[in-house]
Amino acid sequence: MLKIILNPFHIKNIRPITQINRLTLKSNTCLLEQHNEMPQVLSNSNIEVIIDRPLEGYTGSRFDWTGKIRQIYFKGQPMLTTERHDDRDHLKYGEGLYNEFGIKHALGFEEIRIGEQFHKIGIGLLTKESSTYKFNQEHKVEAADFSIDCSPLRMSIHCIGKACNGYAYHLKKEISLLSQGLIIDYQLINQGNRIIKTTEYTHNFLNIPHSTAHGVQVSLPMAIDLQRCEELVNPEKLAVVSTNHIRLVGHPSTAIYYSNLSGDQKVPATWTKINEQTKVSIQETGDFRTNQINLWGLGHVISPELFYLINLAPEQQAKWSRKYTFEQLLD
Repeated sequence: MLKIILNPFHIKNIRPITQINRLTLKSNTCLLEQHNEMPQVLSNSNIEVIIDRPLEGYTGSRFDWTGKIRQIYFKGQPMLTTERHDDRDHLKYGEGLYNEFGIKHALGFEEIRIGEQFHKIGIGLLTKESSTYKFNQEHKVEAADFSIDCSPLRMSIHCIGKACNGYAYHLKKEISLLSQGLIIDYQLINQGNRIIKTTEYTHNFLNIPHSTAHGVQVSLPMAIDLQRCEELVNPEKLAVVSTNHIRLVGHPSTAIYYSNLSGDQKVPATWTKINEQTKVSIQETGDFRTNQINLWGLGHVISPELFYLINLAPEQQAKWSRKYTFEQLLD
């Protein structure tokens, strides 16, 4: 059930929304009636954030449906992009600041039989279709219950995951504008009778303009030791590692990927991307320490990822936040 609660004062690009009942969805195929609703837009003098509602836009079985930030404009420049730039349906893939719970392990997946349901936090109940969980496999989805509260500078989304296999939860995500960026506050409450043990990360699909790859650099909060990486993919040698940063020296035509650059060591949850040609920096800072930092990229996109570990006993809750700051650099 999707409920919309709108602040009636000066909300940009919002039209009345009819109530939508919970539906069963086939992953990557939108079976919803086409409502053609405008996205929520939060804006101030520096920042404009475009957010799709839970049942609009992407409705696949991988990325969290709450607060799907698909574009941010900083002083008129687009900061984000899509996972792919080919002819494939973009609604099947990641975009913007999409986040995901449980990329490696879904709640209760291993113990159920094929054809039964399991939780994917922030989406709903997925149907098990093979013996091994794969995050990029298509699954049938029974959507969770969602509600939204909007105001000009803030959007709150609630997701209620009903009881299944002993698991149940309440997820709240709040997106708030700052003068030079935004902050995403998370709250996850374990409402079931089993421990919720999972991870959450944001994919951060950061835009690389076609002419500026040589000036793109991502700095990390620790010295990089590639011997600690679980997986390293850099076939064209267009990503160069030095001390605590990774620099692009061209547009990779095949994916680059560095898995667990932090080598399981707990480090501050932060990264900074600088584009020396557009003179813009982007920084993400979490209010937690992370034990896993990944980096993925293609010719048009680079994506540093900070993982947050979740281990909640019944009735416990976790709160964490991710702050994004944008800065125009001086010449």
